[in-house]
Amino acid sequence: VVQITSEDTRAVQLLGANQGTTVSPPTVADVEDHELREAVPVISPQGMAYHPGLRQLLICSQVADELLYLNAQGGIIKRLSLSTKPGTYSPVDVLVTPDGNSWVLGIIADQVRIYTSQGELLNQIHTAHRPTKLLWHPVNAHVLSYASLEESLLILDLTGQEQTSLALPSALLDATIDGTGRLIVDLVGIESLLVYDTTYQPLQSLGYPDGVLRWHPTAGQLWLGSRSRAELYRLDATQQPLPVIS
Repeated sequence: VVQITSEDTRAVQLLGANQGTTVSPPTVADVEDHELREAVPVISPQGMAYHPGLRQLLICSQVADELLYLNAQGGIIKRLSLSTKPGTYSPVDVLVTPDGNSWVLGIIADQVRIYTSQGELLNQIHTAHRPTKLLWHPVNAHVLSYASLEESLLILDLTGQEQTSLALPSALLDATIDGTGRLIVDLVGIESLLVYDTTYQPLQSLGYPDGVLRWHPTAGQLWLGSRSRAELYRLDATQQPLPVIS
């Protein structure tokens, strides 16, 4: 039972052992003090990306096999269906490249699809098994697709043609690419971050705590949010090699 005493919209979140359980939506008879309006659900949202040309937010709806287009107010203005039978494509990540095309990664279909800004299919590329992440390489103009079963990165050009692949020594937790083209990866079971150069050769090993990695292009900084500590690191990444956390 959820009692709302405010007119503001509130999100209901289950905690502890109740996480992952299903919450039944209220019916009209359950609501006594205001009008109940049915909203169009976003089913299992996963990866998202901002499309600067459309000025819209793109979100993968994994279970429904759709790519959702949202306006600045958060309203769904378009639904791009990715399969005739929901659950057979299972999109988990989306990437907008500088040419305005949208790359959508399907974890069940083992496939990447390239769409124009109008939603027209340009190409579809078969990846290795269980792809989970897309990365844009601004220096090489490559798209990197991570396959979780093979623990490898597939390197593609803007047309979807395979250029090379990079086998990782462990499963990928997170990755980012800095302004000089260095690929920085956080891997399962390895207590350091690995750095690769623009030719995807090993360059450096960093004794950083594992965490979420983000590159700030304007400030030239690498941000690292630690998973094991309540700490956020901001590193001046203009140095070669990257600095060491003391």
